[in-house]
Amino acid sequence: MKRIRMIGAVLVAMFALGALAATGASANTPEFLGPGGAVGATEHLKWLALSLAGSAVLLSSTRATVVCGHLHAQGTFLSNGLALAELHFLECKVQQGGTAFPNCTVESKGAGVAGLILVHVHVRLVYTGSEKQAEKNEGPVGDLFSPETGSTFVTLAFAGTCPSGVPGETAVTGSVIGNAEPGANTMVVEGLNNFPESAVKKGYVNEGGTTTKEYKASLKIFGTEVATQISPHIHVFLESEESWGILS
Repeated sequence: MKRIRMIGAVLVAMFALGALAATGASANTPEFLGPGGAVGATEHLKWLALSLAGSAVLLSSTRATVVCGHLHAQGTFLSNGLALAELHFLECKVQQGGTAFPNCTVESKGAGVAGLILVHVHVRLVYTGSEKQAEKNEGPVGDLFSPETGSTFVTLAFAGTCPSGVPGETAVTGSVIGNAEPGANTMVVEGLNNFPESAVKKGYVNEGGTTTKEYKASLKIFGTEVATQISPHIHVFLESEESWGILS
């Protein structure tokens, strides 16, 4: 019965997708699509995310690498391709050059639990291809994760016997883009967000017609850009287990 409900939800959403494509998209694209059509200002959809088995590497640099065992996330899809997200990195540990530092603990400032990193971010759907593709509402899509306020993505607090050059606190600044799978104009019950080893540096939003806005992405720690891989893949699904998608 549960499977039948899911199939029915997919069919309803596919019909909504076709109707929206025929009548034209809203002012900003890409945007989130729910069971009832494009997510509007008064319709917010709760979503959850889980990392696949294996380590979720939050960030790496020559001074230190933070490796977390799991990533859980939750948030809300809003209108115009925007979302809110709370990321929970669990069982986080510190390494340097492949060497573990078991007596060095890390957490987000104020978390109060060693190994726990909490990150509150805004998410914006972007086109990750060329600007010309974005002007035509075409090309691959991704999620831009940016700080809720200011430029600080998260402040990390280290304690104990840590690698040389690692201060007690340091701010990770900037933003990061993950590739959305399976991409635009496809309805799914469970999607994926993929953070490639070669970071996506910029994305575009179509603000109507051929007017686009560019967003650049780069994370820095200790003032230097870092190699980022939040997780090889993250499962994304609605709390209601209904189908959802991205409208281009």
